[in-house]
Amino acid sequence: MAGVEMAAAVADLGGSRVRVELVHSGAAILPELRETQPRLAARAEDELARLGVRVRLGVRLASVTEHAAHLSDGTHLPVSTVIATIGQRAVQVPGLDALRDPRGRLVTRSDLSVIEGVWAAGDSACVVHPTRGEPVPANALWAIKAGEHVGANLARTIRGRATRPFAYRGLGQAASFGLGRSISELYGIPFTGWVAWVLRLTFFLRFMPSRRKAAQVVGDFARRAAYSRRAHVSAPVDAPAAAVATARTA
Repeated sequence: MAGVEMAAAVADLGGSRVRVELVHSGAAILPELRETQPRLAARAEDELARLGVRVRLGVRLASVTEHAAHLSDGTHLPVSTVIATIGQRAVQVPGLDALRDPRGRLVTRSDLSVIEGVWAAGDSACVVHPTRGEPVPANALWAIKAGEHVGANLARTIRGRATRPFAYRGLGQAASFGLGRSISELYGIPFTGWVAWVLRLTFFLRFMPSRRKAAQVVGDFARRAAYSRRAHVSAPVDAPAAAVATARTA
């Protein structure tokens, strides 16, 4: 999701002045969203096409030099900027290999412990959904909620109290492709367009660390909207630079 949003943001901000190529090692972008909301994944592909983002599938970014990005299939892309959104690889802790899933994540119990004295949350953990019985998505919202739960259970353990199972059932996910153009899922219900954009903004404001930060985000969106209107009127038509955003399935 992060690579798709980053590519869209660069293309939307730069307009005709930049060329954006999204490199993804998988067979399709947004694999987790595609499993549950294929129509939203297809809408994301349409939005990238509208913004002029070229998607290269089944290849990786192998190396970067001063003026080029070199891909695993031998392609050399002339670039001025490379943005990598490749996620995190699970930390390898000695003695716990038997407790990992095929992706290298530590498999947690219902209370997010792995074994006695070891807890896991976020990208390093395989957390099972409390009702669906399948691993939860590896995104920031789930990491925040799981991290909070691990902290609470650690406190309970220190006080000699019983731990509690992780009961969070999820809220949704969202991606933006420019002002008023988004896809969102809220409790399994899909949304697109302005409704999805407002829902996405609400997600971010809800989890800002303070009201001051939330106000700054709103101000940034207002300035971005004003800039977009001016740029639409006077943007030059040239494309001297290329940008590559890379995404990889963890």
